[in-house]
Amino acid sequence: MKEELLYFFYGRAEYRGLDLKASDLEAERPMCFVLGEIDAGSILSTFPFDTGAFQIEGGIKENFFPHIEDVFALSMGGEITDCQKLVQCFYGNNDKFRNNDPEKLDFDPFLELEVGSYIQLINKRGIDTLDGRSSTPEIVALENISLDEVEYVIVHIENDSSPFFKQKCKEHRIEPIYFHTKTPLRPGEYISVIQDRFDSL
Repeated sequence: MKEELLYFFYGRAEYRGLDLKASDLEAERPMCFVLGEIDAGSILSTFPFDTGAFQIEGGIKENFFPHIEDVFALSMGGEITDCQKLVQCFYGNNDKFRNNDPEKLDFDPFLELEVGSYIQLINKRGIDTLDGRSSTPEIVALENISLDEVEYVIVHIENDSSPFFKQKCKEHRIEPIYFHTKTPLRPGEYISVIQDRFDSL
């Protein structure tokens, strides 16, 4: 029996877009829950990228880690500080990380193979199958997250007219951050709008 797990991205609002047509349907608009922290005891593992993109054709394994069979071999550990250290080492600071601007690190044949492969991954060029998820640290948690642990939720402005939504935000002391789009978008196209609002926090 498989464990029920929760997956979070560290420090960026990333989203896997579905291949759907542009729509005004409220149910197809993604929203972003922003947590201040996750209880260390609930973290199973952390990874330097989205593990869901590891095995896909033309993805991370095929292009950068063909020698790795099990993605858990690339686990960084079980602490939120693992993600912070990764950002500091390969990006220098949070602003450069949010802008996907890694340090100018050249591949060094004397580095461990996994480190060299990761440097090549975050400096990827021209690989259409990969997006921002491939260089955003992932946190895998074992336990449910209470709404009381959510600090912000980034949602479309139309949610402001929902009494149920506003009541839930008030009840759990969540600050809503609204975005607006002039025209309908495909679900995956909302990421740049949401990321812009995320960066303003």
